[in-house]
Amino acid sequence: MKVLRQHFLPADLEAQITAVGIDGVVGWLPLTATDIEAELERWSGYVKIKAVRHVLHDEPDDTYMLREDFNRGIEKLRQFNLVYDILIFEKHLPQTIEFVDRHPGQIFVVDHIAKPTGFESHQMG
Repeated sequence: MKVLRQHFLPADLEAQITAVGIDGVVGWLPLTATDIEAELERWSGYVKIKAVRHVLHDEPDDTYMLREDFNRGIEKLRQFNLVYDILIFEKHLPQTIEFVDRHPGQIFVVDHIAKPTGFESHQMG
């Protein structure tokens, strides 16, 4: 933990990003917003933004990803060449299949392999 108990400044981050070849950012946008297309347009000039994600596993509704307003936002991502990172738990996989099937052609990434049961204990061990 000693390595973590120090100050890290932007120059430190830049050195690490360069060393490992990171050239993109996964961000958050209000995908349920009625003006999501304008938001996407606003951020489209930032070429380092490669993907968008929403912390779906923190939503109280396990079927949040099936909401019409959320899906309208997802439908707009392809025209801005954005990937959607799916941040879920294993229990969300059935509805995730339905969600992904609604968006043929959209590129999805399942973050952390959907945090399978026991994932947390392996992370700390």
